[in-house]
Amino acid sequence: MSFYGAPLFKRALSNSALSNGASSGVTIQDDTADLHGVSQPIISTTCKKVAMILAHMSHQFVKMPATLDEQKETMRKFRRLPTTSHWCYRLYSHKSKKINADGSQLYMKRKGYPSINVQVVYDADLKIRDIVTRWHGRVHDSRIYRECRLKQRFEAGAFRGVLLGDDDLQLYTGVTPESFNAAVTEINDNLEIISKWVKSFGLLLNPSKSQAIVLGSSRMLSKIDWTAVSRIQYDQSDIPYVSAVKNLGVIMDSTLSWIPQVDAVSKKMFASFHSLERLQNFLPFNTKITKLKIGHLKNKSFNNNNFESWR
Repeated sequence: MSFYGAPLFKRALSNSALSNGASSGVTIQDDTADLHGVSQPIISTTCKKVAMILAHMSHQFVKMPATLDEQKETMRKFRRLPTTSHWCYRLYSHKSKKINADGSQLYMKRKGYPSINVQVVYDADLKIRDIVTRWHGRVHDSRIYRECRLKQRFEAGAFRGVLLGDDDLQLYTGVTPESFNAAVTEINDNLEIISKWVKSFGLLLNPSKSQAIVLGSSRMLSKIDWTAVSRIQYDQSDIPYVSAVKNLGVIMDSTLSWIPQVDAVSKKMFASFHSLERLQNFLPFNTKITKLKIGHLKNKSFNNNNFESWR
């Protein structure tokens, strides 16, 4: 089947199904089939063929500007916007209803649902310039960008301008208790550079959502005089020191004991377990077997008083 040579009827029903999100489930395909007086399998087959043809033709339309003049024009359009950059990229998570395949756990996000991660680069006209769709939901966006070809092309100098992502920013430095204030001065100098760069592109960084944590052993941390340490500041706003932070979904404490992370996961697991208790009369047989195994493991851990020693 050729897209341009397909009958008008097939093109109409495929456009209707695709534009209404045929990939989101059979329900929309059924509605489209009823609308055009055909069966749902015909809708599914047609959408698959059209999608494959569009994917095959995508390189003609989804591409970065090739010439220097095209790149300069793209940057000029960004400069006309209130919030400016030269290129923007964002990671989108496409939620999947169900994945019945080996390795399906790889598609489970930290939020508990299966998905496919999609990295999209767009310009000032919201035109897609680059897209990466091959990563499952468990992969972090930093790895997706780190291993994509576009990053290599930027580093090789193929494009002018700046590629701006919506990720967070983290600064690290090594320090001894005796040189703690010197390290804070170094971080503040870097934050000042970041502040100037951000403002030059009309962007904002929210210091109220920023935190600072000092990682080390209990012995090393006890040598720091917290009453005399310098403050970390961004645009004259203090960034507080905290004993634990959440980084990429994992709670890290100052001594890297992982106790807060284990506590958080345990509370979430036991809360889910007790929710199943209330629904036990409605659970499938396989779920009941899994629940009994988890309950046996939980009771064994607590009855033997091994939980604290395990942590």
